[in-house]
Amino acid sequence: MFIDIKEISKGGKLLSGRMTIETLNWQHGESIGVSEVSYELQLTPGERGLDLKGTMETTLALNCSRCLEPYIFPLKHIFSLNLQEIRESKGKGEYQIEEDEVDLYPLKEGKADLKEILIEQIYLNLPLKPLCDAECKGLCSVCGGNINNNGCRCPIPS
Repeated sequence: MFIDIKEISKGGKLLSGRMTIETLNWQHGESIGVSEVSYELQLTPGERGLDLKGTMETTLALNCSRCLEPYIFPLKHIFSLNLQEIRESKGKGEYQIEEDEVDLYPLKEGKADLKEILIEQIYLNLPLKPLCDAECKGLCSVCGGNINNNGCRCPIPS
């Protein structure tokens, strides 16, 4: 689904619905399962293009970084972006964004891909170290067994 900036009146527009994303690519060739994403977006014309204020909710299938077991991570996120047409840079090299540009989402031909916006918000909200539980004990360094399941009787290496 695309958001066309020309179709948004001065009064704005409210979009809500559900979208299927299924899987996302992750580090080391892993993939992340994504349940259906529900969203609600308020679009209003602003000084610098189109202001988007949104909420999204989904669940992700992640693997714990300590015990490697799969678990479900609920994600509920509130975000805001500024959608605006960006002119192509004629210069080469890096471009440093200013503080007031961090919420900028560039439009292509006056349109933004809603699916890409939601995917970006999911990536930005993934935990750096996914844990099935804050008290997860992880794997035994000797036998590799999951200590959470039934402990471990391996001798502790000195």
